[in-house]
Amino acid sequence: MAVQTQDEALKTLFSDRRLTLSTLLDIDDKNRQRVPLMPNPIQEDVIVNSGLRDIYVKP
Repeated sequence: MAVQTQDEALKTLFSDRRLTLSTLLDIDDKNRQRVPLMPNPIQEDVIVNSGLRDIYVKP
């Protein structure tokens, strides 16, 4: 098993937006339990297709 240094682990974590959000962002579900973010299809599309300077207006 390969062992990563802390710097390598952070590079791996921040190189993938989906991994970053699901690892670092916890939300409260309907039962008020902390769960990792599981994006819905629209959120998934934003994660995959957005750039660093995109602005999304909430309707």
